[in-house]
Amino acid sequence: MKKILFLSLLVLVGCSKDSVVSATSGNKIIGNYQLVQKTSTDQEEFSVWEALSSTNVRGRTNVTGKVIFYSDSTGYFDIIVDGSKNIRVNFDWSYKGRNWYVIDENSEQWVINNSDRCVINTTYCNGQPNTSSLYLMEKRRGYGTRDFRYYKLVF
Repeated sequence: MKKILFLSLLVLVGCSKDSVVSATSGNKIIGNYQLVQKTSTDQEEFSVWEALSSTNVRGRTNVTGKVIFYSDSTGYFDIIVDGSKNIRVNFDWSYKGRNWYVIDENSEQWVINNSDRCVINTTYCNGQPNTSSLYLMEKRRGYGTRDFRYYKLVF
């Protein structure tokens, strides 16, 4: 009887530990972020708006602004494209596995992943927790969205 009780307790503790870890790891995105602009030709990650593709971003990299994630799984991005086009979009976010998923007020879907690159020189972080690494937020595109332009917010 003691063995069954012990095994039941062990399974219960093991399951609850996993759920706590995954819930808190998704919350690490909560906060305010400034977008990363393209400042040099050597830079690997930067924000892009309405480009033809991920490899053809010419003239579509002048994107500034911020992205904010709240603890109630909502947020918004407020950006300026080419110094004149102001765009503010509210969204809901969720976390599953290694990625965050965003559905914005226009029913557009975005996927966010942590690049594990540090902001300075876009080199990989030295195994430290996500203190200054880059998040890549890319809009899903294609036949389902009827929009083939490329959008990426880096923060």
